Amino acid sequence: MLIAAYRSPLMPEYVASLSLVAVDGTMKKRLGNSSLAGQAHMKTGYIEGVRAIAGYTLDARRRMLAVVLIINNAGAPNAQPVQDALLERVFAGAASQ
Repeated sequence: MLIAAYRSPLMPEYVASLSLVAVDGTMKKRLGNSSLAGQAHMKTGYIEGVRAIAGYTLDARRRMLAVVLIINNAGAPNAQPVQDALLERVFAGAASQ
């Protein structure tokens, strides 16, 4: 779905509706000291026992990647550091390839 939405003529409006990491929305207070700040548009979500993040991030080579992580576990409320680590790894990992 994320890839289809990115290829849509409505992509600019759709991506702009997602929170920009370290800048606004539910991602405003996250990853502010990271090189990823301002480089990813994400939607976050939480319901009892489930925490999710999905959206788009640039990698260090400036390529756009779709990212999704859903954690369905009793420990989900504590999963934000895992989400942040995934985003940082995706961003940094492509630079070393």
